[in-house]
Amino acid sequence: MTLKILHRPPSADDTERPVPRWAMRLAYALPLLLLPACLWRLPFAVHCTMGQEAQDGSLPAYWLSIPYVLGLSVLTEVVAILTIGLVRGWGEAAPAWIPLIVGRRVRPMTAVVPG
Repeated sequence: MTLKILHRPPSADDTERPVPRWAMRLAYALPLLLLPACLWRLPFAVHCTMGQEAQDGSLPAYWLSIPYVLGLSVLTEVVAILTIGLVRGWGEAAPAWIPLIVGRRVRPMTAVVPG
């Protein structure tokens, strides 16, 4: 009796239908396009006004602003990186890093709802 856990995952380039070259390039460029906005946002976490006039008492406390702004920047980049999954086979077959279901077919709604 063999275990279903130990089967080969599909190739990373293997998708059900071919992906247009422009879509692949755009998906890989999106995290790089959003990076300047995420980096520009970071000085606001430590109350650097960057040329804007701040009213007294209008800035939140450091314990609130640092996790918020840093978390927002990280979340933006993570979502941008996940867009690569729209042009790859991530939504068609489970990736190799997920135990027990590696390589198995993914139901379409399981991939569409988080996307």
